[in-house]
Amino acid sequence: MWVYRIEDPLGRGPYTSDMLCPSVEKLRLKHNSDESRNNSRPGALDDFYPIVGLRHIYGCPSLSKLRRWFGPFIGELILDGFRLVRYDVPEQKIRVSKSGKQVAFLPHYEKVMIR
Repeated sequence: MWVYRIEDPLGRGPYTSDMLCPSVEKLRLKHNSDESRNNSRPGALDDFYPIVGLRHIYGCPSLSKLRRWFGPFIGELILDGFRLVRYDVPEQKIRVSKSGKQVAFLPHYEKVMIR
């Protein structure tokens, strides 16, 4: 199964990256609002049961779901050094969230940079 992510050069997502750039700051401010978390971007602790391990990373099960999750921030994140990647993960190794908007998996599967 293909899983899509936005990552910094070290493979960290925008929520865990230590890259301090305008796009990350704006994204975190917007996505950490109560309205955003409750309506369109549930946090991992709310969206996965049982809770996934600390070594797991998160992505979207389709490119369209990634676009809905990050919206206009995708272009800004890419300009600030992030990249869009696709992982090829065996379906039995993926944990699908309750909302179906995100998946969790261990990061050692093959990935391809899309942009």
